[in-house]
Formats: sequence, structure tokens, C-alpha cells
Amino acid sequence: MGEDIALSTNLDTKKKSLQTWEKTSLIANGFLFSCQQSFLLTLFANLAFDLNLSLGDLSLAFALGSLFFSIGGPLSCLRADSSSKNTILGISLLGLSMTLFSLAALFWFRESSWILILLIGNRIIYGLFAAAINPISQIQLLDINSKKANPLYLNQISLYSGRIIGPILALTLSAHYLKILFFLALSSFLLAAYHFYKSSFEAKNKFTGLVNPSESPVLGRLRQLSTFFGQFKNDFINSENLRSSLILAIGLTTFVGFYQTSLSWKLIVTTGLDAIAITPLMSYLFLGLAGSVFIMQIPLIRSNSFRNLLLKANPVCIMISMGFYIFSQNIGAVALCIAFLAIPLASLPAFYLKAGLGKVDRGRKQSYFLMAHSIGYAVGALMASGVLYGGVEYLLPLGAASCALLLTRTFSLSKNIYQKGLAYVS
Repeated sequence: MGEDIALSTNLDTKKKSLQTWEKTSLIANGFLFSCQQSFLLTLFANLAFDLNLSLGDLSLAFALGSLFFSIGGPLSCLRADSSSKNTILGISLLGLSMTLFSLAALFWFRESSWILILLIGNRIIYGLFAAAINPISQIQLLDINSKKANPLYLNQISLYSGRIIGPILALTLSAHYLKILFFLALSSFLLAAYHFYKSSFEAKNKFTGLVNPSESPVLGRLRQLSTFFGQFKNDFINSENLRSSLILAIGLTTFVGFYQTSLSWKLIVTTGLDAIAITPLMSYLFLGLAGSVFIMQIPLIRSNSFRNLLLKANPVCIMISMGFYIFSQNIGAVALCIAFLAIPLASLPAFYLKAGLGKVDRGRKQSYFLMAHSIGYAVGALMASGVLYGGVEYLLPLGAASCALLLTRTFSLSKNIYQKGLAYVS
């Protein structure tokens, strides 16, 4: 009897240890993904200068990469409900490693007339492979959720830890950023190896996603996508929470995508500095944004009144942020714009993900959010490209319309959720 108890205790200890390692790897995925993303965005002007490209060209390449998130991500998330998540993460992280290595290698071809085409190809591959890293990590955290730590909270912490470290690396080691790219690529490769190793112990469940072995792979994938969009139509029509959550996701990421992509241009215009000189300013602004969002996570989790206050304030904060950005004439106004943007960034994502994912078919629903985020970031980046090629006046009607949509949907979603008694955290 005593031996059985000891054996059971040892098994429980090993299981908890494995879960801890698995959670650590998933947190590391989010950290690495957001770290490389914020690192590149902070050095956006440097990249354009060193690759002999205009900011408009670089914005266009990054926008196309975001669009391809909406293709690669949903296909990967669809697999998450019926095949190995570790295999999907391994492939995605390996793809991220390849794109970081190849991005660093592009600097040897910067005099080539093909440099823009090569960069667009790099960002397309990035979009197809890296899109699944964060959503699949979120699903796995939900699957192994314990009472000690909420998975959405852990995911937010890991993402914004990366968004803090990225600008710090850019600020302190900007002269050596090619070495940082290689280091991030190597880290991604090692995480990919870990997930492939983990997948070797899992049951070999082949993905059956409605692909008939007798038909060609292309036709099978097309039929799979057709089925997926049919399911999306039904889910979108039948679920008010999911519908409102997806609209919120598109609205928020449109603003964030625009700010991220055009901030270099805005700082050059308002300060008169060149691309190299604004890198410290970019670092401080991104660091301040990520730090603010990170700090706000604790009261958001612990206080219902604070959370409700921020959720109601989101539309107003977004409109104020857009106003400061459009009409700013100095660095102080740009900083205020970023400060007001931190409030919706801190409170909205976990809110609409909790509301929209529910408890069943999380892989499929996560693919919807990935598409929504990809569309939002791409639209925001294309808006930024329009500003860089054209003029800021085109933003005024788009900004007003987006703010009105967010205003309506924020209150609609919060009303539905609180009436049904759904908690912000599980």
C-alpha cells in the first residue's frame, strides 16, 4: 500500500515537472516571437537605410508578410484540434529561424536591384510559417491550464516581456543588430528542436481535415479551405460573442499595425532627425508602451472594477490616441499617443479571446482570430504605406470610422459577457 502511494506521488511529481517544462517552452515561444518582432520594428528605420530601401517600400514588404499570416496561420490552427501541436510549433519555429537567418543574409545583397523582391519573399515565408507560434502556444496553455496560473495571463506576460526586451536590445546593441538576428534565429531553432523532440513521444494522429487521399493535395487543401470558410460563416452568424470579438480584434490590430509601421516616419517628421538618430527614441517609446501594458496586467487580473473601467474607456482612449498621432507636432504628443494606446492593448486582447474562444473547437476559432489579427495588421501597415506615399489626411475618415466601430462593439461585447456571467479569467 505504501509503495503504491509512493509510486503515485512520484508519477504526480513527474507529471507536474513535465507540465512545468511544457509551460516554460510555451512561454518562451511567445517571448521569442514578440522579442524579434519588437526588435525589428524598433530598428525599422535602420533596416530601410541599411537595405537601401525607402520606408514606404519596407512598410509594403511588412504589410504583405502580415497578409500571409491569414493564410499560414488558419491552416496550422485547423490542424491543432486533430494533430500534434508540438509538430506544428516545431515547423513554425523552424520557419521563423529560417526567415531571421535569411533576413540577416539580405544585407550582403543590399546593392542588388532585387533587394525589395527578396525582402518581400522573406516576409511572405515569415507570414506563412511564424503565424502559428503564438495562437498554438495559447491553445496548449489552455489545454494544460492549472488553477495556479491563468493561461491568458501567462501568455500576455510572455508577449510583453518580449516586447520590453526587444527595444532594450535595439537600444543597447543597435550597432550589432545582425548578431542579435543570428542569436534570435538560433534560439528559434533550438525551441523548434525541443518541440520536435516532444512530438516524437505523442500518438501519431494523422490530420484528417477532410482531405481525401485519393484526390490531389491541391484539390484536398482547397476543399479543406472551403469547408473551413463554411464553418466560419456559420460560427460568425450564430455567435454574437465570437462576431463582436473578431471585429474588436480587427479594429485594435489595425491601429497597432498602423502605429508600428509608421512610427519611424512620424518621428523623422516631428523631430527632423535622420533614420539612425531616431532609433533611441523608437526604443524608448516601444519600451514605454510594452512596460505600461505589462504593469497593467496585475490590476486587470485582480480587480473587476479596474477592468470594467478600462474596457469602457477603450474607445475614448483610441480616439484620443489617433488624434494625438495625426496632429502631433513634437515628440511629447507622440508619447501621449502611445500612452493612450497602452490602455486598449492591456485590456482588450485577453477579453475578446476569452469571449470568442469558448471551450470547444479552440483550434478552429483561434484560426479566426489569427485571420482577424492578420487582416488588422495588414490594413494598418497598408494605411501607413499610404501615408508614406501620400498624405496624412486620408487617415481622418478611416480613423473616425474605426473608432466608431470599436465604440459600438466594445459595449456590445461587454454587455453580452457580463449578462451571461462569463469571467474574464478562468
